[in-house]
Amino acid sequence: MVKYAMYCVLRYLRRFDEYDALQREGRWEKLSQHARENFTVGVLGLGVLGSEVAKGLLALGVPVRDYSRTEKSIEGVSVYAGPA
Repeated sequence: MVKYAMYCVLRYLRRFDEYDALQREGRWEKLSQHARENFTVGVLGLGVLGSEVAKGLLALGVPVRDYSRTEKSIEGVSVYAGPA
């Protein structure tokens, strides 16, 4: 799941979907990457899986926010906690 989440973020940031569309049209156009700092990823829960996903995304340099029912703490992650 960690690698899949990282793949999805990289696919967006590097505009692979847009490159796929251009390829189908038979066109080549260089596209600039989306800025990582402008793409915030939300993770719901920082349990075993969520905390690993958050750490993997932080390694990519994207801002990460989390909502958990109980207070958690991972350096670099903005955490919001409380009842739903």
